[in-house]
Amino acid sequence: MLKTHSCRLSIGRSSFMLHGLSGAIPSLYAPFMVTSPAESGDAHYSMAETPPQPIPSKTIYWSGPSWRMTAGRKGIVVDVVVPHSQRWQCAAEMDETFSRGIIYPMETHAAGGIEFLYPPVDRVVFANRLSIEGTVLVHASAVRVNDGVYLFCGRSGIGKSTIADIWLEKAGCTLLNDDRAVIFCREGNAWAGGAPWHGKNPAVDPTPGSLRGIFHLGQAPTNRLRRLDSPEASARLLATGVIP
Repeated sequence: MLKTHSCRLSIGRSSFMLHGLSGAIPSLYAPFMVTSPAESGDAHYSMAETPPQPIPSKTIYWSGPSWRMTAGRKGIVVDVVVPHSQRWQCAAEMDETFSRGIIYPMETHAAGGIEFLYPPVDRVVFANRLSIEGTVLVHASAVRVNDGVYLFCGRSGIGKSTIADIWLEKAGCTLLNDDRAVIFCREGNAWAGGAPWHGKNPAVDPTPGSLRGIFHLGQAPTNRLRRLDSPEASARLLATGVIP
C-alpha cells in the first residue's frame, strides 16, 4: 500500500488527479503514478474520509450482485455491497462525464478500518472516464515485442496468461499486463498499453506502444490462425471490451 496525500495517475492517454488521500492506496497503482503534466485534461477526484449515508435514487441505470449505478443528486452514484455486512454503500458520486467526483472509502471488517480505491469501484469509475477520453479497456494480455504491442483477447480461463508466458520466453518481449489492457488512438495511430488490474502475473508495465495486432483466443487440439473479416473482428472486439 502507498501512503500519499495526493497523486496523479496516468492510464493510457487519460490522467486522474486524486486529492485528499488520508490513507493508503493499493500498490498496484504505483507504476501508474506520474509527476509530468497531463497529456489530456485531468479528471479530478476527491477522496472522502468517511463513507456517506445512503443516497436515495429513483433511477437505476444498471444493477448487479456487487455494484450498481444510479441517478444521484448531482450526477451519477456508484453503490457497492460491503462484503462483511452485505449492505449497500455509496462508493462514488460523479458528474455525467466522470471528470469530477468524490470517491468514498469502504468500511472494513476491522474496527475503524477503511479502504481506498477498492474493487469494483475503482474499475467502474476509471473505465467510464477512460471511455469518454477515447480509451477502451479490454480483457486481454498485452505483450510488447521490440517496439510493437500485441493483444491476446478472450474470456477468463481461455489462455491469455499462458500465451503471454510463452511469448516471454523469447528475447525482446515485455509483459504489459496478463489480463487487462487499454487501446487508444494518438495522431491517427492505434496504441495499446497495460492497465493496473492484472491477473495471475503481477508484472505490469504502463508504457504504451504501437498496436501491431489483436488475437482472439480459442482452445483446440491443434494450433491454427485465421484472419477475421471486419464484421467478425468488430463483434469480437466489442465482446471483449469493458463497456461502461
